[in-house]
Amino acid sequence: MRRLLADSNAAAGWPLNWTFARLDNWRYASWDRTDDEFRQLAHLWRDGGRLVGFTILEGPDDWLTLQVRPEARDGEPAMLDWAEAHFRGTRAELELLCADDDRRRMALLAARGYTDRGPAENTRAYRPGRATGSRCRPATYSAIWRRSPIRPPTANWSAWPSTTTTST
Repeated sequence: MRRLLADSNAAAGWPLNWTFARLDNWRYASWDRTDDEFRQLAHLWRDGGRLVGFTILEGPDDWLTLQVRPEARDGEPAMLDWAEAHFRGTRAELELLCADDDRRRMALLAARGYTDRGPAENTRAYRPGRATGSRCRPATYSAIWRRSPIRPPTANWSAWPSTTTTST
């Protein structure tokens, strides 16, 4: 799973959904979870033995996130098919996170009947050039800032908001 994140992040130039820290925290901060509980929170997709994607929840009632290699994005509908079948009947709605600049996934979710619920933040970015107000640093304080891309905002998408359906 870490290798998929590394490859995907390198191809995109910024973290696509989960970061290494978040994945490590998911595994190691949950020291009391059994292997079976972890298997219920993540589902893996392979192609010829190579991991091409996974769905993951931080906890049993959290938002679902799709992690997919950039070259395997055609598998996203199958991942959503699985998630929708797996969680239907156990949740009032299925919520997913989607980066605001991921137009391809937004179109896929909208076509499947998901609704954009607006911003959902789980990552914060500090901009060192921003004014800091009345706080001042001691004369002995120094810092070296490294430029890094700021992760775009994430939106919360959900399906099954009601039992009504529309036909076209």
